[in-house]
Order: sequence, then C-alpha cells, then structure tokens
Amino acid sequence: MIERLEMIERLEMKVALVCRSFAPGQLRKQPWYMVDGIAHGLQARGAEVRLMTDGDPAGAVLCYPVQHVPALFERMRPAPELYRAIEEFGPDVTLVLTGAHELFRPSRFRLPGRVFALIGNQLFSGRELGRLSIQGIWLEWSLVKIPLLASTLGRPFLGHFWAKSGLAGAAYFSEASRSRHVAAGLPDGPVVLPQVGSVFSRRQWKGRGDGTLLYFGPPLLLRGADTAVRAFEQGCRAGFNGRLVLLLRAQEPYSLPSLRRVETLVERSPFRSRIKICTSYLSPEEIAAEVEVADAVLLPFKIVLSDPPLVTIEAGLSGCPLITFDTPGVSEFVHHFGGQVANSTEELASAMTRAVALAGSSPPPGGAVWHDWAEAVKPLAQTLDRDIVERLRDWRLICLCGVDGAGKTTLLRAICGKLDARKIAHRHVWLRFQNYLSKPLLALTRLTGHNYKVRVAGILIGYHDFQHNRLIGLSFLALQWIDNFLGILIRYRLSGRKALVMGDRSVLDTLVDLAVDTNLDGIVFGRYGRSLLALLPKPNAIVIVERPGEMIARDRPDACLERHQERRRELYRRAAVAFDLPLFVNAGDVDTGLQRVLRIIAEGER
Repeated sequence: MIERLEMIERLEMKVALVCRSFAPGQLRKQPWYMVDGIAHGLQARGAEVRLMTDGDPAGAVLCYPVQHVPALFERMRPAPELYRAIEEFGPDVTLVLTGAHELFRPSRFRLPGRVFALIGNQLFSGRELGRLSIQGIWLEWSLVKIPLLASTLGRPFLGHFWAKSGLAGAAYFSEASRSRHVAAGLPDGPVVLPQVGSVFSRRQWKGRGDGTLLYFGPPLLLRGADTAVRAFEQGCRAGFNGRLVLLLRAQEPYSLPSLRRVETLVERSPFRSRIKICTSYLSPEEIAAEVEVADAVLLPFKIVLSDPPLVTIEAGLSGCPLITFDTPGVSEFVHHFGGQVANSTEELASAMTRAVALAGSSPPPGGAVWHDWAEAVKPLAQTLDRDIVERLRDWRLICLCGVDGAGKTTLLRAICGKLDARKIAHRHVWLRFQNYLSKPLLALTRLTGHNYKVRVAGILIGYHDFQHNRLIGLSFLALQWIDNFLGILIRYRLSGRKALVMGDRSVLDTLVDLAVDTNLDGIVFGRYGRSLLALLPKPNAIVIVERPGEMIARDRPDACLERHQERRRELYRRAAVAFDLPLFVNAGDVDTGLQRVLRIIAEGER
C-alpha cells in the first residue's frame, strides 16, 4: 500500500467539500456515498480535505475532518456561516455537491475562491418521463418535483444560469450525466466513477439454478420496484418458471406509501406464492450473500435521481447477470458488466429468460477498477491541478526571488514544465547585476578598494563595500536606478511581450543587493524601491522564497560562503513587509514546493 501511494501524483492543495445533510447514517446512500469517497480519494492523493455540512457528523469515523456549519445556504445566497467557514479554512478550491436545479439560484455559489460543482443528478429525457405513471409521480412527488422541473421547463436555461453562477467547472458521476448536462449548456468536466467495497467481488457467484430473480433497493416506483413485479408476472405468463425476491429498504418516510403500493401489487398477483418480500435493512455482506445465490438481478430503473445507483455496480461485480431499462446512469454500467438492457416491460420479461439461460457463459470484467478511490478521483485531481496552472495566464510577469540556494531556479523550471504541458507561452529571464551606466563608477571603486573580490574555498566572491562612503553609495543608487530601468525595458518589455515572463531573480534581488552594498536600507526599501517595482509589467506576481539555513548548507554549501548571507535573509523578510509580498518557506520536496508556489501565485495568497 505504501508503494502504491508513493506512485500517486500528489495533489498539494486545500480542498473544501460542501455537502448537505452529511451524517454517518447516510454514508451508504447516494449522493453522500460519492462525497465521502471523493474526500477519501483526494486525501489519499495528498490534498488537505475538509468537509462542511449542516448535518450531524457525530459518530462518523473518517480520515478527514468534518466541520458542522449551522446553515449552508439561504434562499438566494450562501449562508454567512458557510462563507466565514470557507474564509477561515482558506481552500484552494471548494467543491459543492449540487444538482442542476440549484443553478437557477446562481448567487448561491458566490463563495470565496474557486468553486467547482459536483453534479449529483441526472437530466431526464421524454422517453424516461414517459415511463412514469401519474400514481408514481403523485406518491413520490417530494422526490421528483424539482429534478422534473429542471429536466423539462428549466433545461433550455441551464447554460444561461451556469454563466451567471461564477462556477469554475463541473465534475460528474457518470458518462451519461456528463453528456446530457454538456448538451444542456454546462461545461465539460471529469467523471468520477463510484467505487464499492470488495465484499461483492470477493464472492464466487453461484446462483440457485431455479430462476431466482433479485431486486434490491428502496421500494420506489421511480426505481421500478412495481415494474419488477409486473415484468415478473409477464415472464411467468410466458412460461418463465422462477421466483422473485424483493429486498426493499424502506427506512425513509417518503418510501412508505410506495412500499404499501408494491405490497398491494404482490398481494393481488396471481404469482404471489413465488414472490418474497424482505423489508429489513441489510448490510453489504447480507446483500452480497443474497446476490450470490440469485440467478439474475432485476433493476428496472425508470429514472435516476441520485447519480449513479450503487446497486448496479455491486451486483455487476458479483458476476450475477443484470437486467435493467435503458436508463442514463444505469445502462452504461450494465453494458460494462455484460447485462441485459430493455426498453419496455415486455422486453424486461424476455430478458429475464435470456439472462438466466446465459448465466455464467461470459464472466464479467475484473473488479479492480471499482475499489480504488485515489484512482477514481484522478481525473478530478488533474482538473483541479490544471485549473491552478491555467490561472497563470492572468499574469505578465512571475518572479521568484531569494537568497542563493533557496530553490528558486528549481521551482521556476518546474513551473515552466507545467506551462509547457498546458501550451502556455513563456520565457525564462534572469535579471540581476544590470550595470550599464554604473560600470565607470564600479571601475573607479576597484581602484579605491571599495569594490573587490575574495577567493573562499576556491570560489571567487565579489563585494561592494560602499557602506562607509555615503557619496559613493548614493551615486551608485542613482546609476543603478537608471540601469534597472533600462534592464526592465529591454529584458521584460521590448522582448516577446505576449509571452509570460518567468523571472529568475528580478529587481527585488537587486534592491537587496543595494541594501547590502550601501547600508541605505531606508532609502532602498522606501520610495526608491517602490518606484522600481512600479516599472515591472503588470499584472505581476513576485514571490520571495526562503529556505532553512541548514538545508541550504546541506544542498548548496557554496552559497553559505558569502559573509552577508544572514543579512540578506533578514533583508528579504523586510522587503516582504515593505512591499507587501508573499514569502514562502521552501522546506519540503520539489513537488510540495511547486504546489505551494502555484497556489500563492494563482490565488494571490500571502
């Protein structure tokens, strides 16, 4: 396991997950199951994850922190409690679990920083809506009313409201959900497929061989619990000699009217002696045991509310044949596991016979792809990582500054590699020691002994000792201002203006050099320094990189030979305060430092 984690490309960022009603009792249900899995996967990839919910997380044993927020959203905007919680956490990105219908209140997504939507619902087509009976819609109106309106009356306007929401992107939980939402005007985005426990694929499917059909899940008419009974009856009239087992989870109050409806259908069925109903809440192990001895699993979803249903994957991994309607969010998984897909109740009845007859003739695909959340969230993690790099397009100049050995060049090359991968035009510019008009003065001070070089441990180090001669110091500052003005003009502004300039050293490093050379810190870090920084192309991002002295001594011992090293470190810290610049302590590996610097630049973090 350790080797597996080391191979994962780490995602060094802070991620806030916003999810309604998250609680321990909900973790086996959609969409909370997906949110929990995504949090686990991002955490495994190195992200610092915090889940924020208005539910009661007490009793949940999780690998990531859960923060209770009294209110997440008000009528048209985020609740102040949620806004403050996100501001205090300071995430690089916030993921909000939502459905398409929430987009009609776009101001709800106006949260601090970058916000992505996790789309947890499906959009219905006319064909799927035609499967619904008036009675089914009436009994389950509380569940279906809002998704129904979003899929019909509101569908043409989804793209318009998405544009007003300010959301940075979207992720989906099935290919069908992505294709339908993109067709409705939402942006393309990664698909995170659900992962399930290995309890289903560990078992060897056997089947009873007596034509046992199994339905498991809530007794909702939208999920086809009544259709399973009717299809079974049609199959029996056509000669199917089997039985039907209904494992109906009916813990939620909204499912009780539908349960009574299904029970009534069974009581009135001429084949009721061959139908068994179980309403107990079964554990995954108990459900797996039932699937193990079934000859086929019948899951005739009419529509999908929370995308995607786990039962499809759980049953498919067991090797048991699957039978379902051609329903988005279901049929793509049934096809993957080699199941039977029908378009009507009559076709379901015929598929039952075929599925039982073909049982065991073609083993399903392996299940390894369905048990690894870290791998499942990889497309999402890559999207979030690319999003940070894409934001670098906003800058004209990015500079990393700091003492020798701080890791500036290494980090800058790593950033350039990211830019190359995204085909963002850039050029690497090293800007220091801009000596044009200053050359005569430097030549003169060589004669006076104020400008000299010393060989230390075989390395030649130059010094400008202008601290004790104010005239020389002020003259040098005046000439250096003109020289740096020319350097900025020539190196930054007149060459490749359209390309992002990646500055390895910059005017800020020159200011620190001048403070060391002249000891005129008050002038250098006052109006003088601000006037030079104001000449840089805008918008620009200047980051001061610091590294612990012992790490520099270990990796770059030559950088410690210069006698002003400690003073330079103090001056860089002073510059960070004087010019309100971010200072980053580079004390980790290159990947960690890269992610941190990218976040600082992209978000303007201090």
